[in-house]
Order: sequence, then C-alpha cells, then structure tokens
Amino acid sequence: MKEILDQLAELEELHFGEKVQKLNEMKGVYGDLLLDAVKEHVKRQTEYEWQQLKNIHSKHTAEELVDIQWEHVSRSAGIEFTIENKDDLIQIMTTRCPLADMAHELNAAEWGYLYYCSRSPIAVENFSETIGFTRSKTLMKNDEYCNHCYYNK
Repeated sequence: MKEILDQLAELEELHFGEKVQKLNEMKGVYGDLLLDAVKEHVKRQTEYEWQQLKNIHSKHTAEELVDIQWEHVSRSAGIEFTIENKDDLIQIMTTRCPLADMAHELNAAEWGYLYYCSRSPIAVENFSETIGFTRSKTLMKNDEYCNHCYYNK
C-alpha cells in the first residue's frame, strides 16, 4: 500500500484529466487495492488541510465551516449553490458543479467522487466534533443536485 500511496502523492501536481489517465493505468496494475489507497490518500490530505484550517479559525461552528468551504472555496471555483438556514440546520443546494461536469466529460465520475466529494464528511469531522453532516444526493453520481446539510450535534 505504501508504494501506491507514494505514487498517488506524485500525482498531486497533475491536472485532473492527467490524473485520471494515470489512475486508470494504475488501476490496471493494482485493481481494487488502488481504490482503497485513493480513499486513504484523500482522507489523509483532507484531515491535514482541515486541521490546519481549524487551527487558524476560532469559532468551529457550522456557520464558519460553510463560510470557509462555500463562500470562499466553492463559489470561487464556479460552483453554483444556494444556502438555506433552517433552525439548527444549514442546507447547501448545489445545482452546478464544474468538477462534476469535468469528471463526467472524462468518464471519470468515480475518480471525481473519490477526489472531491468524499472530502466533505472528512472536512467536517476534522474541523469540529460538534458539527454533523449528511448528503443524500450528488451531481457527481448523476443526481439533479447535491444537498449538503450541516447541523449542530
């Protein structure tokens, strides 16, 4: 597994399309073991990133997480969404995602889900133990929208 994780680390500088090509080649060599390695690689990366964000932010609330992830990162990436606050729940309805569009164009939605969508629950878990997260729909899986829900535990 370490050999695969090392190879995945080398792919980080590549554009997603180039990464997909390499991942498909690696899957021919490693089979399903590669999927487990990608999950572990993405998990480690996301844990590190969100621990860093946790250290530089002070509130660790769902509102702060949504501001970081959605208002700063996702909006600048061209993701189209609405935010609805209901009682102790913040729901993000994503209606367009360039990452999902690109992954579908490349016939690489499985890789797209692993590299992009699977980060959401890991990010929440590492930002604050008091925030919960659910999502039952994703554009990457051909649903008509994504429904990210953040709530206080």
